[in-house]
Amino acid sequence: MAVVLARNCLRLWRRYAILFEKALRQEEEVEDWRTRIVLDPQILVGKPTVRGTRLAVELIIDLLAQGWTEAEILNNYPGLTREDVQACLSYASATLRAEKVYPIAAA
Repeated sequence: MAVVLARNCLRLWRRYAILFEKALRQEEEVEDWRTRIVLDPQILVGKPTVRGTRLAVELIIDLLAQGWTEAEILNNYPGLTREDVQACLSYASATLRAEKVYPIAAA
């Protein structure tokens, strides 16, 4: 009985450790985009942009959605870095994660 309990505790601990590690990675991801993505009313009417550029996050996400590779984006926009592209994806992910949808009753 004690052996079974110990095994179950170990399994739960491993699951908790995996979830905790995943949460830490997500937190690091969130912090990283905040250093690279800015919202400035003076640049592109406040759209989120990559710091130090006039490139909107929306543009980078659209290029990726159209099938551009990261290498193609970096070649066409030499002011960007790999970390900037990742920050755009992280920003989009964080924005979608925070989105709330509320059902509206039919009239």
